[in-house]
Amino acid sequence: MVASAGLGDFVLNTIGSMLACGVRPAQIFLFHSDSAADEYTSIAHDIPPSNILPIHGILGPVGTDLNRSYSDWGTVEFKTFTIVKWFAIRWMLARGASQVVFSDIDIAWIRSPLDYLRWIAKSYDLAIQNEGIALGKAVACTGFMSLKNTPGIDEMLSELIDRQAASIEAGENLDDQDILNAYLDAHGKAYKRTWLLPEAQFPNGLFAPMFSAPEKLQAWPLSLIRPMIFHANWCVGLQAKRERLERAGLWRPNGWPLPGHADESYRAG
Repeated sequence: MVASAGLGDFVLNTIGSMLACGVRPAQIFLFHSDSAADEYTSIAHDIPPSNILPIHGILGPVGTDLNRSYSDWGTVEFKTFTIVKWFAIRWMLARGASQVVFSDIDIAWIRSPLDYLRWIAKSYDLAIQNEGIALGKAVACTGFMSLKNTPGIDEMLSELIDRQAASIEAGENLDDQDILNAYLDAHGKAYKRTWLLPEAQFPNGLFAPMFSAPEKLQAWPLSLIRPMIFHANWCVGLQAKRERLERAGLWRPNGWPLPGHADESYRAG
């Protein structure tokens, strides 16, 4: 995960949901703005301190001043900060990870997608959330994605970083998702290595009505969908995202239940 300052409760919510799905603490990494080091100290109760990394550790001096505070979607500051995502993923792969799953911090995990993503990785280098909109072509959403450690992915990440850095310098105001979709458009072979995750199991904010009454998820046929995550995008501002997660019953930054122990939770102490 990657986070600027001012997102402590969202980070806790996402990490808690991952742990509740059985993800091991050592599998979770957070890259954060340098100015937010104190804010994320408490997360060391949930994941190893060595997995909580300041951005300058992967970007060098250029990353030190990126997003001292949260910036809303669509702003120049937000779009500039999103380049960190590519550096963080490449950092993980360069250190031997066979597969990296990236999750935005406005996402709550409902049941573990890891086995499913491992299965997809047998045939595809990239598995990525689908925006679920019809524009005459698929639109990939970089909020949730799985990348396999292959030469093709390494080449893609290098080009994405170069393209976004050039975009920032030129003042084009493009974010990581713009850059990736342009890359996929320009590289037909990349689409053949890409699996668009099914919207039913990996719903984004457009599917929020499905979660408006969480008890309905138990009713047939919704009970057959069994979503794995919910991404609270398609809204702007932290309060709107928080309310969207609350309505879905997925906002629990102070404690998610331990696997198999509904009466105990992470962060109970």
